[in-house]
Amino acid sequence: MKDNRGFTLIEVILAVLILAILMIIAFPNVTSIINKGKIDSCENLRESILSASKMYIKDNRYNLEEDVKCENESDKPSFNITLKTLEEGNYIKGPFKNPITNEEYDPSDIKVKITLNCTTKEFSYSLDDDIYCNNQ
Repeated sequence: MKDNRGFTLIEVILAVLILAILMIIAFPNVTSIINKGKIDSCENLRESILSASKMYIKDNRYNLEEDVKCENESDKPSFNITLKTLEEGNYIKGPFKNPITNEEYDPSDIKVKITLNCTTKEFSYSLDDDIYCNNQ
């Protein structure tokens, strides 16, 4: 009598073929999910930096209003604060890495532009384009 242990060659080939087809279907979806996660993470970093900047301005508003002078109401004077300033003031904590390229940012190079609207006495915030949230 023959001892039928294990799988036949055809069964193994079919199993490998089915797994290959599943990988071909799943791989693009998994890759797009990973890329979307990296982009979302980068956008969250940008939002965190802007939020830290707003906290910095809130804590230092009166000092800044003395330093940033409005000559007339139509003026919009601006200044920059660096990520390093925010980090040293404990408004945000590093290290800061680009989730897409995995490169570490130099906190001295990342700047947030703060603009004072002399009419409304409100500050506006914009992050320079050193932090890109798309595939480079």
